[in-house]
Amino acid sequence: MPSATISNTPEMRKFRHRDGASVNTNTPPAPGKSREADALPSGDSLAPLSVFHEPWWLDIATDGNWSIAKVLQDGEVLAQMPYSLIKRGPWQTSHMPSLTRTLGPVFKENEKDPVRAMAERVSLTNELIAQIPTVHSFYQIFDPRVEDALAFGLKGFTVSTRYTLQFPVGRTVEDLWKGLHYKTRNMVRTGQKFVTIQPLAPDEFNRFYDSNLEARSRKNIYGSQVMHRLVTEFTQRGAGYVLGAYNADGALVAAIGVAMDSHAAYYILSSRTQNAHGGAISVLVWEAIKNAAERNLTFDFDGIPNENTFKFLSGFRPTLKPRLVIERHSPIWSAAKAGWDYFAEVGPTGSSQRCETSP
Repeated sequence: MPSATISNTPEMRKFRHRDGASVNTNTPPAPGKSREADALPSGDSLAPLSVFHEPWWLDIATDGNWSIAKVLQDGEVLAQMPYSLIKRGPWQTSHMPSLTRTLGPVFKENEKDPVRAMAERVSLTNELIAQIPTVHSFYQIFDPRVEDALAFGLKGFTVSTRYTLQFPVGRTVEDLWKGLHYKTRNMVRTGQKFVTIQPLAPDEFNRFYDSNLEARSRKNIYGSQVMHRLVTEFTQRGAGYVLGAYNADGALVAAIGVAMDSHAAYYILSSRTQNAHGGAISVLVWEAIKNAAERNLTFDFDGIPNENTFKFLSGFRPTLKPRLVIERHSPIWSAAKAGWDYFAEVGPTGSSQRCETSP
């Protein structure tokens, strides 16, 4: 079992170059400066990054407490993997940052035959793992496009699977509509008679979300400031949008937030008032599905946090997609976590609150 303390040796705090050189990047960014300014360019050959891998997203989600493992050859990035680094009291951890749904490694696109590509991927992953500091607890959910975690399993990480629901590209809006469960289709039709859908300003969405939590005497598990900054940033960058549903009196009764990248649109936030029409969220989700289809993007329902959410989302008839999870915990962390779970009934790491105020 590895040591339960984070390593600060220079060797563990440098990018790995296959030509023998190294670049130190694990030192914290200077005050007022983000990792975005420090990050090396990903290069055209690297597979497209998800919005959650973007330096600006991680800067906000971790308050700058993140780093990145990279393998370089002749100045070209062959593989990279970001990770958070958080210290709370005696504990040093690397978990999923706030509102960050998936991370994991990203590799140079490889046209080799499958066997050679797998061997190269394992080799590159081993070099990434060698750069990740040893912490008390490490936990990441991988982007669904990462199809194996073999190298992590061989290095002692526990590998498991979670799931999300998706609409892949290639289906028309008409085809998607016909594919809905008849009850969901009726819910959307009925809801459209009671609500009007309009774009929202980020500030209006954030106030609405917080007010609905307050009405239910609940706290924002993402942290209100972090969520506000992320919603504002992804809308201003064109990396997402927020939509609102208004009733006949012009009152905002439901809203959703969708983050986007070049591959997918992610349904990550939703909220509604307690007296909103039962179909308000369904109408908003349907609008987001159509928007993704028109942009030729995969629509990702962003995980299945509980059985009720699964029943709601499955009415849209999406495709089940696995998301790999890797984790490794020191014995002292595992013992402490068991005690916390017992006394506080703490949920599993990475639980979602997206539908906290929706059906």
